Amino acid sequence: RLTGQYDRDQAISLELVAMVFDFTLPLLTPGGSFVTKIFQGTGIEGVVNAAKQRFSRVQRFSPDASRNSSSEVFLV
Repeated sequence: RLTGQYDRDQAISLELVAMVFDFTLPLLTPGGSFVTKIFQGTGIEGVVNAAKQRFSRVQRFSPDASRNSSSEVFLV
C-alpha cells in the first residue's frame, strides 16, 4: 500500500523488488524470466544492473495505459 510520500514509497518498493529478486533467482530454470513493477528513482539502476548480470536481456517497459505522470515501470 502506498503512503503518498514518493521517496518513502519508492524506497520500500525498491527494497521489496530486491528481496523478491534474490528469492526468485534460485528457483528459476535456465532461460527463465523475471517481471516486476518498480518505481523510477534513486537506486533503480542497481536493480537494473543486477538483473543484467543474471539475464541476457533486460527492458524497462511502461504500458500505454500508465499515466504520463506515473513513475512506475516494469522490468522484463
